[in-house]
Amino acid sequence: MMPAAAWALAGLLAGLAPAGAARPFTTFTIVARDAASGDVGVATCSRALAAGAVVPWARAGVGAVAVQAWATSDLGPDLLARLSGGAAPHDALAAFLAQDSQPERRQLGVVSRAGVAASHTGRETLAYAGAIEEPDLLVLGNLVAGRQTLEAMAAAFHKTRDIPGATLAARLLAALEAGQAAGGDRRGERSAALLTDSLDREPAHGRRVNLRVDDHDEPVRELRRIYDASIETPGYRVLSRPEGRDVLALQRLLKQAGLLEREPDGVFDDATVEAVEAFRRTQGMSGAGLAGRAGLVDAELIARLREWIGRAERSQHSPGARDGPRP
Repeated sequence: MMPAAAWALAGLLAGLAPAGAARPFTTFTIVARDAASGDVGVATCSRALAAGAVVPWARAGVGAVAVQAWATSDLGPDLLARLSGGAAPHDALAAFLAQDSQPERRQLGVVSRAGVAASHTGRETLAYAGAIEEPDLLVLGNLVAGRQTLEAMAAAFHKTRDIPGATLAARLLAALEAGQAAGGDRRGERSAALLTDSLDREPAHGRRVNLRVDDHDEPVRELRRIYDASIETPGYRVLSRPEGRDVLALQRLLKQAGLLEREPDGVFDDATVEAVEAFRRTQGMSGAGLAGRAGLVDAELIARLREWIGRAERSQHSPGARDGPRP
């Protein structure tokens, strides 16, 4: 049986948005393609409830779409169908807007399977409203703090490209966090969503994600918590000799950094603990772990480890380089 609170929310949403009715989504959104894998996806945050039910749409091998400002849940499938039928992004938008009864109230964005971005921001959308279009990337928003919100999202997406093992979902979420930090929705935020699709249908690879936070005081932070927990991102929990996929990912990072000699197996044994402690010491990180236990792994350690690996890889590929920086 659905909890009373869930029924109340469902009833509220039904009252706000009967079938086919439009609702305003003041939103900041990123739509993107991973050029290497072909994965496509969308991340969005809004003051409106349940933005994930209307704004983001993605289909591997076709493209990704965002529909916002004055939007209904049928707009996304309509645009995906046009892309699937072979229409180029700009042509798909133009054809849709030509038959739309309220084009100036819409904000729409498309990134195709080839990485071509196109967008439309109607003249009746609330300021600041605009978009940034680049190959493989589209950032758009309405009633956001300013263009700096969109620019921060684009910059974060580009910056995370060099993080070892970063999936499209991780990069989209980092961009959403940057957008919120740069002002986000002028009225605040209540909902957020992250959607990616991949031709790789193996769920263990973490490249197909569909997460929603429909009503929360801090929806982006809650989306991050759910995402990290769902794919067992290293750093989402404090490690002290457990086993799991995040331990395996940690060991791969330690091996890549030259701190762990044996093959990763997902068991947080003495060798893994010592590798963690060696890195903490050389980085000047305080303490021997939680409650005095050795082998503390938290989000800060993971961030520093990834940063160090990235510097080492860039150093190795630079002209005249011999050895990368040591931890």
